[in-house]
Amino acid sequence: LAPAIAERRTQGLVAMHWVFGSAMGLSITLLANAARKVPYMRNPWEHLMSMGLGGYLVYKGEHMKEWAQAEIDRYDEMQRIQAAQRSKPA
Repeated sequence: LAPAIAERRTQGLVAMHWVFGSAMGLSITLLANAARKVPYMRNPWEHLMSMGLGGYLVYKGEHMKEWAQAEIDRYDEMQRIQAAQRSKPA
């Protein structure tokens, strides 16, 4: 039961990353149009592209945090093994 709950929670987080990134992408595009004093929905395809790109970037940013932590853990483990080999009598 616990793995199923963890899997659902992970899927929910992935969905939230995409939703948050999409909202950011849309907001940035609307803000850019407002700053240029053009209609907000001037080119609807720009909004779709920015929403997709924003969702992807936020999702990948969260994924990169996990990857970076795994790399740090692997480096620490390698340092620990090297220290143990150096302290081992010959």
